[in-house]
Amino acid sequence: MVSPKCADPKERPHTNSGYARRQYRPMGAAHNPQYIEFVTRLRNARRARGLTQTELGRLLHKPQAFVSKVERCERRLDIIEAAEWCLALRVRIDDVLPAPVRSSLAPEADARRKTP
Repeated sequence: MVSPKCADPKERPHTNSGYARRQYRPMGAAHNPQYIEFVTRLRNARRARGLTQTELGRLLHKPQAFVSKVERCERRLDIIEAAEWCLALRVRIDDVLPAPVRSSLAPEADARRKTP
């Protein structure tokens, strides 16, 4: 069972594909605490809607494995993919963004940057 946080790269077993041993290389940015919180919020939104990974995958036109990898932080979402997830889950992107990111995107933060 996967913990609510992304899998710890140190706990991932090395597998042998039969041809060559591939080492697991963690995606440093995917293990950023804010990204982990973002993915956790997406997962919680999926569960709150009562969707399985397979059902969300169908809505996104992606396989279940894609959803699983994102939720385990083995695959990072870009901004367009994140927006597609939010549309499929019927949530606003600012509702799933971590508070520090959300506050930096607020209109008053934008006004402060323009003031000398």
